[in-house]
Amino acid sequence: MSHSTISLGLGLGGGKSATSSGAPGGGGGFPNVYSVDFDGVDDYMALDTGSINLYGLSMWFKCDSAISASSGVKGVLLGQSGTSYFLALGGNITGDFSNELITIRASGQNSFAYTDASATISTDWHHIVGAWSTSAATTGGNGYDIYLDGNKVGNAAGSSTPSSPYTIGSSAFRIGQRQNAAYPFAGLIDEVSIFTSTLSASNIATLYNSGTPGDISSLSPFGWWRMGDNNGGEGTAITDLGSGGNNGTLTNGPAFSEDVPS
Repeated sequence: MSHSTISLGLGLGGGKSATSSGAPGGGGGFPNVYSVDFDGVDDYMALDTGSINLYGLSMWFKCDSAISASSGVKGVLLGQSGTSYFLALGGNITGDFSNELITIRASGQNSFAYTDASATISTDWHHIVGAWSTSAATTGGNGYDIYLDGNKVGNAAGSSTPSSPYTIGSSAFRIGQRQNAAYPFAGLIDEVSIFTSTLSASNIATLYNSGTPGDISSLSPFGWWRMGDNNGGEGTAITDLGSGGNNGTLTNGPAFSEDVPS
């Protein structure tokens, strides 16, 4: 599929426009030229970080179709097997909420969501953060805050709350679908990073960077995959610039795209 047309934005916040010219999109001496295009059928990026506590996740995404409370599941951005997926887009993926647009499920019933019956997430570029907090859940307990385009939009809690952040197990996880191939994502993903320490409000603002991806090395990410910019938009390996040094592997043919957030 092609993503060469610049999206104009609709729905929640209008999203961000994109460049498909191949020119650096990051500005300020930080070029961002490539993203990765997932087909929504079987494409994914395989990763194996070993066992870590996931305090934060950040990435940019651009869906092939808009997300609303009634649109159904639009795919998993980061997932493992069984019910241990971490971050998903679209409605009724857990059964714990009504009108969900974005859901984090740590394990079992430890679920958190952005819910809104009338909001729409457009087909423009958007930035998403899931950040562990000890005061996030509406129950007043531990949980994950969800940020979309720099704004906290969700912390609705499911039927229980976890005592600690979600643990990515020693088995591999995937970007773009769950490990059992369920809920494949159709669209573009760029600038993925994960963190093993707490993200502050200022950290989250740095990640969003007023709507343009920037250099996040000062935040010391455990994993940081630029989705082609350190690999020349070629091959199947995605270099990890984080401290973990865990390179990703593009699987089943996801393609590089020059459509990037800017």
